[in-house]
Amino acid sequence: MDHVIVDRLLMIVADIAGPARTPGTLGLDTLLRDGGLWLDSVALLELIVAVEGEFEVDFDPASDFSDGALESVGSLAAVIGQRLAERA
Repeated sequence: MDHVIVDRLLMIVADIAGPARTPGTLGLDTLLRDGGLWLDSVALLELIVAVEGEFEVDFDPASDFSDGALESVGSLAAVIGQRLAERA
């Protein structure tokens, strides 16, 4: 996995979650919702919009966010990587 994508994504996730919800061990395996960052639907939407702006990608909710794509930081990073590869 591209470390540049991961590093940028981790910064965005930590910013949106805030210090109270960001674990000290934030990484690819950190869950975005229950049991991890505890992001609600509004925070997830904020994360998606921030990621689209940061990486200059447009997600297709029907295809990009199925099959657990919003399960963890790593699964979201994989979707970003796919979108960037399609653009290249």
